[in-house]
Amino acid sequence: MTTRAPGDRYRLWPAARPYVRTLMLSALPVPDLPSRHKVRRAARGLGRGCSPWPGMEASGADAARLALLRLLYLQKATRRAVRTRQDEAATMLARVAIETYIAGLYCLYEPGAVARLQNGGLKMLRPMLEFLREDGGILSGVPRDVLEADKPGLASSSRSGRSPG
Repeated sequence: MTTRAPGDRYRLWPAARPYVRTLMLSALPVPDLPSRHKVRRAARGLGRGCSPWPGMEASGADAARLALLRLLYLQKATRRAVRTRQDEAATMLARVAIETYIAGLYCLYEPGAVARLQNGGLKMLRPMLEFLREDGGILSGVPRDVLEADKPGLASSSRSGRSPG
């Protein structure tokens, strides 16, 4: 027990400060909310450089900036899914965030990665359209030879940023 001087008052705040701090930190969504906010703001500032997408002329840094902006969105969406107890959605969003992170780093550090990823997307276009045609849905009236034809116009028009047709 400590002894106080005869005219000294008992100060409540210094004694209650650790308990109030513990209660406040437990009420926040994360204990380091101000620093997380600062990091997110800095990341948004880094991602602002790619507002008009350059199309096929995109550099690795442009793709990495786009991946960073997507990661910020996916981080919010994952948190929202966890808060609303949507376990499967949170798992899938976390998986997509990891894939986006890997793709962003790949584009940043590997020269020519953006062109390879875009060509890979064009390769997968034909099987996807074939599936939609066979399904009897959207492309049921499109003949098979149109989808199988190797169209140089598709690749050249997508490189220039214009849509085919």
